[in-house]
Amino acid sequence: MNHSKNKIKVLVNGKESLIPPKCTINQMLETLNINNLSIAIAVNSNVVPKKEHDTFIIENNSSIEIINAVGGG
Repeated sequence: MNHSKNKIKVLVNGKESLIPPKCTINQMLETLNINNLSIAIAVNSNVVPKKEHDTFIIENNSSIEIINAVGGG
């Protein structure tokens, strides 16, 4: 049985991942067990504002960069 049939392929920080189709950024983060508190997301080199993470739909073969915010001074 092919478990990837109902999934789409994306690159997350250069690594291939399979996520459900019609997945929002927040759903993808939950699927991949990534904490979304202090991160920035770029999809296909375009930064997606945090306020759009629950509505932005990720498409097949998207390239996603997840950048962790680092505090300091």
